[in-house]
Amino acid sequence: MLTVIIKRTVSRLDLRNLYVSVACNNYILRTKRYQSKELILPSITSKGNIIYRNFSQNEEKKKEKKEFLPQLIPGPIIMTYSIFNTFKMRFLQLLIPTLTKDSEFKLRDIMDSARKAASMVSIALANKDYNSLYNLVDISVLQILKSKVDTLTEEQRKLIAMTEESIFLCFPYNLNFIMDSEDNVTVVLELVIHYAPGMDLNDIFSKSKFIQFTRIEHKCVSNYTFTRDYRQGKDTYWIITHLNHCQIN
Repeated sequence: MLTVIIKRTVSRLDLRNLYVSVACNNYILRTKRYQSKELILPSITSKGNIIYRNFSQNEEKKKEKKEFLPQLIPGPIIMTYSIFNTFKMRFLQLLIPTLTKDSEFKLRDIMDSARKAASMVSIALANKDYNSLYNLVDISVLQILKSKVDTLTEEQRKLIAMTEESIFLCFPYNLNFIMDSEDNVTVVLELVIHYAPGMDLNDIFSKSKFIQFTRIEHKCVSNYTFTRDYRQGKDTYWIITHLNHCQIN
């Protein structure tokens, strides 16, 4: 059984601690005290439900229909780098802290927290734990996700769960800002994550320096867009304004 425990320890929701804030019902109710909530993905790694079957299993299991994860939201899926965006982000990393007056803005730190937050959110979706995602995921996006996830089988939902150990590639696709005025700047970060559901890549790489990705039964990709409105004199936080998952093999 895969268990992820999320502890609330901060009084302000920020991307730098977003990954510890998935269970945010009390935050939404604007209470000052936080509770810990346990997100459990039943049997994702149990022996009876393991996704990655070895060669020694009998022919009947080989003939079983493989579950496939469709897109959670219709639209284009980003899977690769953009050379133009990569160079643009180098410049914006220097400009955005000045525009937002946020001296702590560092893309590397934000990326690390965003990756952890995306992992937590994906596990909550796999559990159909929608209540813990309010105020973390845009409400309109969450409604679309709910309507889709509710139609998936349990095996398909397991493919949504993106543990940190299953991630083998994570990179920023784009970084942008919208400046309405000197006191109102919106920053948008687009993230691409490739992962192998149900696998512990850290354990695999500790045993071997090489892994044949072509032999991975399920390879998935996710797109996450994090947005933050910087307003002078107000505490603001990052929110996920778009996310998508799908299988690519």
